[in-house]
Amino acid sequence: VKDNNARETRLGLAFHIPSSQGNDVNALDLASDILGARESSRLVRVLKKEKGLVNSIYASSVTPKDPGLFVISATLDAKNLKPVTETIMEEVSRLASKPPSKEELDRAKTHIESEHIYGRETVQGMARGVGSYMADLGDPEFEQKYLRLNEQVTPEQISTVVKNYLTAPNVTVSVLAPEKDSNSLRIE
Repeated sequence: VKDNNARETRLGLAFHIPSSQGNDVNALDLASDILGARESSRLVRVLKKEKGLVNSIYASSVTPKDPGLFVISATLDAKNLKPVTETIMEEVSRLASKPPSKEELDRAKTHIESEHIYGRETVQGMARGVGSYMADLGDPEFEQKYLRLNEQVTPEQISTVVKNYLTAPNVTVSVLAPEKDSNSLRIE
């Protein structure tokens, strides 16, 4: 898509995943944290810090009651679109073929749990969480179940869900580029 107002290119990769009612939601959430939910995540480290190919990059697993999306999004210069896309898929493939270390998985578990704890610091935060789980999933107790299940996820389960869902045939790619760069863009 061309945009006259865009100053940088935005890349989005959306992999189709099951809903929060499926058995893989915890492993998918932990995989998104390992790949790109914090500054020490793999994609941030490789693409932003080491190679300097992106201005920002983030991974997130969106798992509502209906089937969800595992999204990797980045902002970058248009000239870096191909190497960034290739590096993302290489890192995804690496995680599919080699499970994360126990330490890396434990960091992801701690990060996700701490986000939930910080979200409950206020009465408003607690009400928002309970209301959201009730409205979206019909279960106001879902958060506690979710955190208990997170603790049980193994490194091998992370690789399995990445292998099962984060594949080229299962992805939708979107690019929003400044109009001046849009004619030269191509993703294969």
